[in-house]
Amino acid sequence: AALALLVGGWPVGAWLETLRDPEGRRRALRAILPLLLLSVLLPAGASAQQFPPKEMLEELRTRLLEKPECGVSCADLPRLQLTATGGWLSLKLDIHAAAATAVPVPSGGREWTPSKAFLDGAPAALRRSEDGSLWTPVPAGAHALVFEGPLPERDTVQIALPLKPHRVTSSVTGWVLNGVRDDGRSEDNLQLSRSRGAESSAAAAETARAQGIFPPFLRVERTVRLGLSWSVETTVTRLTPPGAPVVVQIPLLPGESVTAPELRAVNGKVTANLAPQAMSFAWTSVLQETKELALVSPSSGPWTESWRVEPGPLWHLNASGLAPIYEEAHPGPRSLTFRPRPGETVSLKITRPAAVSGQTLTVDQSVLTLKPGVRATDAGLALSLRSSRGDRQVLTLPEGADLLGVRVDGSVQPLRLEGRRLTVPVTPGAHTVDVDWRQPGGARLFYRVPEADLGAPSVNSHVRVEMPSGRWTLLLGGRGLGPAVLFWSMLAVFLLVSVGLGKTGVTPLKWNQWFLLSLGLTQLSAMGGLMVAGWFVVVGLRGAHPPEGRREFNLAQIFLAAMTAAAAVYLFLAIKRGLLGSPDMQISGNGSGAHLLRWYLDRADSTLPRPWVLSVPLSVYRAGMLCWALWLADALTRWARWAWDCCGTGGLWRGK
Repeated sequence: AALALLVGGWPVGAWLETLRDPEGRRRALRAILPLLLLSVLLPAGASAQQFPPKEMLEELRTRLLEKPECGVSCADLPRLQLTATGGWLSLKLDIHAAAATAVPVPSGGREWTPSKAFLDGAPAALRRSEDGSLWTPVPAGAHALVFEGPLPERDTVQIALPLKPHRVTSSVTGWVLNGVRDDGRSEDNLQLSRSRGAESSAAAAETARAQGIFPPFLRVERTVRLGLSWSVETTVTRLTPPGAPVVVQIPLLPGESVTAPELRAVNGKVTANLAPQAMSFAWTSVLQETKELALVSPSSGPWTESWRVEPGPLWHLNASGLAPIYEEAHPGPRSLTFRPRPGETVSLKITRPAAVSGQTLTVDQSVLTLKPGVRATDAGLALSLRSSRGDRQVLTLPEGADLLGVRVDGSVQPLRLEGRRLTVPVTPGAHTVDVDWRQPGGARLFYRVPEADLGAPSVNSHVRVEMPSGRWTLLLGGRGLGPAVLFWSMLAVFLLVSVGLGKTGVTPLKWNQWFLLSLGLTQLSAMGGLMVAGWFVVVGLRGAHPPEGRREFNLAQIFLAAMTAAAAVYLFLAIKRGLLGSPDMQISGNGSGAHLLRWYLDRADSTLPRPWVLSVPLSVYRAGMLCWALWLADALTRWARWAWDCCGTGGLWRGK
C-alpha cells in the first residue's frame, strides 16, 4: 500500500503528516482498502507487472489530491490577541480550519516579521510565497497560532492582516494601537505608535534610516465638487515603494461627512489603510453647504495635500490666501487647483447668484412654408427650440386649418387641434417640431400669408411662399429682408428713354410708340433691346445723312442689312417668349426667384410675419402679349416702308 501511494505521487513527509490527522487516516484507509482486497483475491502466481493497472493509479491519485470542498475559505480567524511591550510583539490567533490548509501570517514587511511561530505549542513551519507573503500550514480543526518577534526602533509599525479577524483584543505597554474599532473589529491593517518624547523619536527615526527603512509618504488629493449637492472625493496615493502596510489618519474638511459604510470618522479623522501592495485608497463623502470654506494643509504629517475645487454653474467662487496653479489638462474653465505647502491655507467664499427672471423656452429658428394652390394652401411650420424645463408649447394655427401631422424630433405625435390651438409637449433640451396643415383658399389677386402664433418670441424667422406656375406676380411686400420686383423700376427707365427718343425726331416713332415697343422688349436681354432700338436710330440717320464715298456707302448698306436681320430675330424671340413663355419680372433678393419668394426676420414676436403678394393668372399676361404682337405687326408694316425709303436714299448700291 505504501509503495502504491509513493507511485501515486505522495511524498513520505506528506504521507506521515496525513496519518497524524484522524480525518487523514480515514482517507488513507479508504484509499488502501481496495488494494488490500485485491491483494487477497489475486492468485499467488499473478505477475507483478499486471497490477496495479494504470486506471486504478490515476483514480487513487485523483482521490488523494482532490481539493477540499471549502475551497479558499477553509480557515477562519474568530479572534486575534495582540500583546506589545517595549520591544516585543506577540500575536495569538485562534484558527478554525475545515480542512488541512495554509493561512497567511500577519506581518509588516520590512518593518516587522515574526521570528517565532508556534502551532498548538509546537514549532510551526513558515513558507514565503512568490509575492513575499508568509504562510503556515494548519490541519483541520481548531488550533492556536502564535507569532512573536522583536519590534524595530521606530515610532510607528504597520502590521497587515491578510486574514481579517472577527475580534481583536490587545494589551500594549509603551505603544498606542490604531486600526481597532470600538466594537473590537479591525481594519485591514494595524498600526502601533510608540509613546515617547521628541528626542527619542528623532533618534529612532535616524536608526531606522540607517537600517534602510524609511517611513511611508503619501499624497492626499481632495476634489471638492459644488453642484446641486456638494461632495468631496479624497484619494490617498502612496509615493514610497510598496511592500509595507500603511495606516494613517486623514483629517476631514469642515462639514464633511463620510457616507461609505466601511469607513468611520473618529474625532474628525478617517483611518486610511493601505495593504502592502496597495498604491491608493479613496472614498467619497458629502459636504455641508456653507458661505465660506477653509482648506488647511497640516503642518506635520507623512503626506502632502492637493486641492481641486470644481464649482457648478449655480455657485460663484472667490479664493484668497493662496494662488491657484495652472494645469494643462484642466477639467473646466472655472475649476481651481491648489498645491499647498505644510501650514498654508486657502479661504473660499462661496455665493449663489440670485436668479434672473426670463423665459424658459427659446425658439432658435422658425420656417413657415406655404404652397398656395387653386382652392387650398398646403402649409408647413418647422421649429428649432430649446427648453430649460418640461412644459407645453401652445401654437395657434390659422382659421380653418386642417391638421395633417405633427413630428417632434422626427417622431410622429398623436396630437389634435382644439379650435385653433395646438399643444405640443416639450421636455428639457433642444428639439425640432414640424407641423403640417391645409387651409381653404388658394392663390388669388391679393394673397396674404395667414396668421400663425408660436406662443413665444422667436429669432431667425423665415417665411417661404412657393407661387404656382400659373400665376403672374406683379407686386409683393412684407417685413424683414425679402424679394423685390425690379421690373417696374426698369419700366420707369424705359419710359424716360422713350420720351427722349421720341423728341429726337430721327425716327417716325413717337414717345408712346417707343414705350409700347419697350414693353415687349423687356423679355429680352439688354443686348436684344439695344439692337432693336439701335436699328431704328441707325436707319433714321442713314436716311437723313447718306454716306458720300462709294466704299463708305456700300459698307453702310451691308451693315444695315446685317443689323436688320439681327433686329428681326430679336423681335421674333420677343413675340415667342411673350406668347409661349413666362414673364420675367426681375424678382430677386434673399435668394428669391419667380416662383420662390423668401422673407427673413432676425427677431420676431410670437406672431410670424405676414408678407403679401399681388398676382394675376398667367393668361392675363398672354393676352397682353398677344395684343402687343398684333400692334407690332400693324406698326411694322408702316415702319418697313419708312426703313426702305431711308435705306434707298441715294441708291441701294454704288458700282465703280
